[in-house]
Amino acid sequence: MIRDFLSKHKTECGAYALVLTLCFSLFVIYDAFSGTAALFLIPGTLLICAAYFFLCVFVEKHRLIGSVLFGFVFFIVVRLFMFFSRYGMSAYQAIFLEWMLTKGSNAEGAVFFLISLFLFFTFFFSVTVYYFSKVLYRMFFLTLISLIPCVLYVKVMSEINNVSLVLIALCNVAVFILHRNSLRDMGKITKKATLIASGAVFMLMIFLVASAIPKQQEAPYYDEFEDLFMGGDTSSDIEDSFSDLSEFSGDASGFLSQSNRKMYSLYGSTASYLKRQNFDYYDFAKDRWYADETYSTTYSTPENWEAVEQYKNLPSLHSALLAAEEYEPGFLKAHHLNEIKDLRQPLSLLQTTRIQSENFGAAYFLVPSNVICLDAGELQDSCRVTPGGAFFSEEGAHPLNFQYSYSYYTDYVYYNSWILAGGVDFDNEEALKLLTDLRNVLQENEDVWYNTASSYLHQQIEADYYRELCTENTVEISSELKDFALSLTDGLSNDYEKAAAIESFFQTGGFTYDLQYHAPDDSPEYFLFTGKTGTCSDFASAYVLLARAAGLTVRYAEGYTPEAEGGNRYVIKNRDSHAFPEVFIQNIGWMVFEPTVASTGNGSPLRFLSRLRMDYGLMAVIAFFLVVLTVLATVLRVLLPLLTEWAFRIRLHVTSVPYGTLLAYKRLLKKGGRVFRENLKSKTPHELSELFLSIGCDISCLCHYAEQILYAPGFVAPITQKQLCENYASACKALRRYRKTGRSGNHKADV
Repeated sequence: MIRDFLSKHKTECGAYALVLTLCFSLFVIYDAFSGTAALFLIPGTLLICAAYFFLCVFVEKHRLIGSVLFGFVFFIVVRLFMFFSRYGMSAYQAIFLEWMLTKGSNAEGAVFFLISLFLFFTFFFSVTVYYFSKVLYRMFFLTLISLIPCVLYVKVMSEINNVSLVLIALCNVAVFILHRNSLRDMGKITKKATLIASGAVFMLMIFLVASAIPKQQEAPYYDEFEDLFMGGDTSSDIEDSFSDLSEFSGDASGFLSQSNRKMYSLYGSTASYLKRQNFDYYDFAKDRWYADETYSTTYSTPENWEAVEQYKNLPSLHSALLAAEEYEPGFLKAHHLNEIKDLRQPLSLLQTTRIQSENFGAAYFLVPSNVICLDAGELQDSCRVTPGGAFFSEEGAHPLNFQYSYSYYTDYVYYNSWILAGGVDFDNEEALKLLTDLRNVLQENEDVWYNTASSYLHQQIEADYYRELCTENTVEISSELKDFALSLTDGLSNDYEKAAAIESFFQTGGFTYDLQYHAPDDSPEYFLFTGKTGTCSDFASAYVLLARAAGLTVRYAEGYTPEAEGGNRYVIKNRDSHAFPEVFIQNIGWMVFEPTVASTGNGSPLRFLSRLRMDYGLMAVIAFFLVVLTVLATVLRVLLPLLTEWAFRIRLHVTSVPYGTLLAYKRLLKKGGRVFRENLKSKTPHELSELFLSIGCDISCLCHYAEQILYAPGFVAPITQKQLCENYASACKALRRYRKTGRSGNHKADV
């Protein structure tokens, strides 16, 4: 009985085996068979997939009732999937998709997510494999479905299980053979015209999918992947230039060749500029920045940093000033802050952003200039922070896929109103006196805003120290730059206006952003007054030098500008590496100004394309494969008909006469249809014989025998195999002659 069932449902059994192989291969990725889970997972998968197959069979036989039943089952599966995934999200504080794409590292042992995975993929694999193997056979789609476990293996950076690969391939071959055999049993001949084209398109698709999947340095064949798609081995560049704190500043033009490499994912509202390191001294001879040995090696802990920074936000400073006015009426007037009294109380929100590294481990932690605190998780004890606000780990690079978070206040939305109210109309001495008096008043009255005043005073003292630290380097600035900086800021009353004026000069001064440009002179004077073309490093360096020449407290920073991916999710790639200046503004703190102009379409076509941030290595490889495929398709278009005809005639010599006669009849219908430009599939063997007779070719014997095979099984062959082959060859010759000359001949096929 079982043998009869298997014999009758061979195709379904092959498809069922493929579904089980796909499910088990996928479950292995997430260690679902560890422990006692295998006792329930294996029989559960066998039963549920079998149930889905019986459902598909029922739907195929009973369309109306089956469709209703299928819709009901689909609804139940979706509801269960949503229930377990949502329950898992609340239980494990993780999203199902993130858990799936990280091999469950976000929530180890997540039973509810495993159930969601089981519900989704058993239903998906069962329905799709059944449909494309039994109802509408499509080898292309079956192969794509079979690639899902393989893609997930690569995505989660795991070694692909060779046993799974072999079993998946064997099951696909078995389904193909069983399908061909079932068609042959029904007397049908399958088409092969699109097989090569489908295979070529399929290989190209796999090529593109593989190129789009990000890989870690620990992934198998990582270096080969980078050589192929990134135009060279850049793994060492990542380690040196991106993972550790640098002795000197980098060059933004060096990031272009790595533009496609994803580095970070960010979740939550984030600042526009994230810093990894500050530099203090500019080397005019080498055109690069260096960190001060003393200033940048004076470390503190994140806890000490937070103890000061947590009180520093504009709403708190506003409240502290109002409190001082209550204790000492006339305090605001004495410091020229009368308008602050009438300023609407701003509302500052503490925002937290979570960062996950994607492709490598780094010794530093990305933070905005106004960061309040950093949560480095297991590396918190080894985390240190410089006076410039650069966070790093003393233990070196953090692990791959490491997560951390930072918090900051959204004060920037109130900067304009604060500035218009005179909150920054101070020089450094006046700001120092204001904050000192403010702290003393609040301390005497034991006011709660004392910590805020102390925090801002500490910040002012640190900024004054930093400005004095850079005095020697500022002296080296040429008189040409100093005179120009003073002309830009002449008549302006505060540092904010001066910083904005210098920024405006770059935005309106006819500058061009170009990563490919190499100036004949690296001096800032040439960039500012002659070349006016460069990278973000050139813009930021020139800005810092001009700002220092104008008397501002400013430092050079390197970091990234995140790209929005939708919602509160952002991504950082190598192409987002950026250099920018941080200017100290009294009673606010360090603010980022943007001298780098946006890229435009001006210039040569190559420069325009360079601004599109394309990965030319990847494009070149894809173009090469497209050219190869085009040439192959052209050659095959000419040779394929000849090769298939030659293979068919060989087949006629080795196959049985009845089956060969049926094959010859079917093929002549197809070939004759192309020559006569009409559909001959509906013509009977007798009608086909009459048609060929009209062009001078008698195939009545072949057609008569084909008619006997179709309508009188068991008929003894009246011709030999040799005569069959000669008869078919004569018919093909007549078709070629008719197509070439358009005139019928008097050829009569030998029988």
